[in-house]
Amino acid sequence: MKTDIADDWQAFCASTFSAAIRPVLPKNCLPPFLPDPTAYRAVKLIALGKGAAAMARTVEQCWPDVAITGIAVCREGYGVQCDRVDVIESAHPIPDERSVAAAERALKVAADTKPDELLLVLLSGGGSSLACLPSDGITLETKKQLISSLLRAGADISELNTVRKHLSAIKGGRLAAAAVNAGHIVTLAISDVVGDDPGLIASGPTQADTSLWQDAQEILDRYGLERPRSWADDCAFVESNRSSFQIVAKAGDMLKAAENYAEALGFDVRNIGNDVVGEAKDVAEKHAAIARSHLEKNMDKPILLLSGGELTATVRGAGQGGPNQEYVLALAAAFGSDDGLYAFAADTDGMDGVGGAAGGISTPQSRKLAIEKAVVPEAMLAENDSLQYFKILDSSFTVEPTMTNVNDFRMIAIMPQGLTAH
Repeated sequence: MKTDIADDWQAFCASTFSAAIRPVLPKNCLPPFLPDPTAYRAVKLIALGKGAAAMARTVEQCWPDVAITGIAVCREGYGVQCDRVDVIESAHPIPDERSVAAAERALKVAADTKPDELLLVLLSGGGSSLACLPSDGITLETKKQLISSLLRAGADISELNTVRKHLSAIKGGRLAAAAVNAGHIVTLAISDVVGDDPGLIASGPTQADTSLWQDAQEILDRYGLERPRSWADDCAFVESNRSSFQIVAKAGDMLKAAENYAEALGFDVRNIGNDVVGEAKDVAEKHAAIARSHLEKNMDKPILLLSGGELTATVRGAGQGGPNQEYVLALAAAFGSDDGLYAFAADTDGMDGVGGAAGGISTPQSRKLAIEKAVVPEAMLAENDSLQYFKILDSSFTVEPTMTNVNDFRMIAIMPQGLTAH
């Protein structure tokens, strides 16, 4: 006998999340894009990002007889065993001395790549913090303070990485510039940025950048932050005839997999965008209105609203959580005691902001429980305390590190009483 999804929304969220990220896991998305290594005497590998170690291991498994050396720099806790590549765990989202050491080593691997060798660069979300080398005249402390302030102010990834590139000795094409003798540079990336701009993924260490230091300065001015005393020189030029770039997985792939999975279970799926950005609370308000508009119509099957992209959360309170949890908390406030409305959001890397959860879940039952426990979602929102809200209601979503990252995954189900999927 099939179980109604309305009766076990949490299990459905977990299974749909797994189905969604399956095609964007390194072992599934990377192999078709790997170049032919036999044209080179050896391969030097630099992997940066939350999926770095898993990407490096995939290359090792695909090329068992190839001479590979190099490094994979990943977030702490995201390391996996590699045999020929050194795995380094580093700091995220705020860099530290490990980030500096990792960046210096990456530059050395690039500089040591010879004309008859391939430099294979593998990028995924988080690489900007994990390998961080401030440019001359910029201290690590200055960079940490600026990035931390931008994060708390709700800056998006484009703004963050524009500033990072103009404070860096490795980003904005500078890693590729260090590989002056490399026969060829191939960059393969799992995109965690809206629009899939190669220059923003891990802050584009192998991509010539078109932004100027004045652009970075305007971003700091926008958020009322003090400018550094100096900026890095213009981003490095990268020769297109010896460097190539390819995105191997992106948010659209993840949402398509989720759509196929949910349709097979009986949902009428509406994809409302893989490029949704903005303040989590504001986006939740708009999505709640869409959900309510469907709830008021006659439906012959349940509707599932899917979205991706990257939300931000301006931190004004003393609580913990992340943009995905804040989004679901704002939906809980908007839905109130309405039956038939279910919500879920999580970061596809398995970690949403601060506190250890990947995301949050909301159902009519959990919202009623909140009323019984006198847990007021609006008050929790004011304190940016989404993590505690979901802990109290036992509706946090937690998973092991996924070793990939295509940013947010969000679902809203409209399932009036008597109408559900299986």
